Amino acid sequence: MASEGVYLTPAHKDAGSRQNGWELLRGRSKNVMKPEGPRLFVFNNCRQFIRSVPVLTRDGIDMDDVDSKAEEHVREDAITP
Repeated sequence: MASEGVYLTPAHKDAGSRQNGWELLRGRSKNVMKPEGPRLFVFNNCRQFIRSVPVLTRDGIDMDDVDSKAEEHVREDAITP
């Protein structure tokens, strides 16, 4: 991927990193129609993302976080082709 100009950054697992990650996700979702800057594109074959991410609820205490009881991950054997 690097030879094509795509560079990946390792995930941070520090305290507060999940909230920062959700903020980045929200910001990149809003930038889709902008001609420059980081953006997030979700294609129609990303079924589990489309199924689970839009319905994630916020935590009742920390509104910058996801409710810890909400589904965040899907087991690989639960994915249907």
